[in-house]
Amino acid sequence: MPRYMQQYGYRYDYTARKLDAGAKLGELPNWATSITARLLQKNIFTAAPEQMLVNEYQPGQGIAPHTDRDCFGAVVASLSLGGDCMMRMMPHRRNLQHAFDIVLQRRSLLVLHGESRDLWRHSIAARSSDSQNGCRIRRQRRVSLTFRNVPAFACD
Repeated sequence: MPRYMQQYGYRYDYTARKLDAGAKLGELPNWATSITARLLQKNIFTAAPEQMLVNEYQPGQGIAPHTDRDCFGAVVASLSLGGDCMMRMMPHRRNLQHAFDIVLQRRSLLVLHGESRDLWRHSIAARSSDSQNGCRIRRQRRVSLTFRNVPAFACD
């Protein structure tokens, strides 16, 4: 089953691993305005996010370890809606003994900046349940809204 995704603002080409900063898709949808205003109010961003990625995860779906490309600016903020899931954080240097899991609870906001943005990778295992404190938690449909800014340069 494919993972559904929508991009707003700027389109990132996952095949070419490149952002076309000159090809703007349009503004973020009106319903996102109150969210971006809140992100600015809480000083998470210094300028309104210009790019939003909506991902839908069904139970059993995940995302491979990665770090968001530099073309998206210094802050990446992801709002979790729907079901909870476990995210794995791991350093770029293959030293996995320092890896750890965090729970992305529904209605929580994950903010990556500084070292967590640049020196760590994040992933979600493709499984239908997570284990937390010895308890098995079945995953439910999850939607994430990821907000980013686009500096004046595109990914190479």
